[in-house]
Amino acid sequence: MTKVEEELVKAQEMARLLVKFRKSPIFFVQSAFGLAPQTLTCEKEHDHIFKNCYSQFEKNKTLTWQQAQVLQALADGKAGRGSRRISVASGNAIGKSSTAAWATLWFLLCHDGAQITVTSPSQSQLYDVLWKECAVWLEKMPADLRAFFEWQ
Repeated sequence: MTKVEEELVKAQEMARLLVKFRKSPIFFVQSAFGLAPQTLTCEKEHDHIFKNCYSQFEKNKTLTWQQAQVLQALADGKAGRGSRRISVASGNAIGKSSTAAWATLWFLLCHDGAQITVTSPSQSQLYDVLWKECAVWLEKMPADLRAFFEWQ
């Protein structure tokens, strides 16, 4: 196979991957960062809202159950299965900043001409927390995906 043919195959594979990413921010996070949602271990209705109904959280291996719920809510809202307005109750160490960074990177990657409005209580919080977190996760992204971004 020639180099041009190899690049064409690679571009086609990336295009198929981007179609899957558009449907699921969880799939994006799994593919880009190797993080899988915690497994639901209870079987009763509405168990998904209880912390003890999930497998053990493993740092750098799993999403927290709260992160998975926010990302799923984004997918549901985008697909018309749920509200497009999502709010996250404040909690300690549930991964709000990481989730916001993943959602930002996912949206920018998967939506042509995307523009995202971001607010925070202070300018320093925006730069010191969210933009820093975006830069951290961008660096962890595979080179093929990272090439779609120009971080400034």
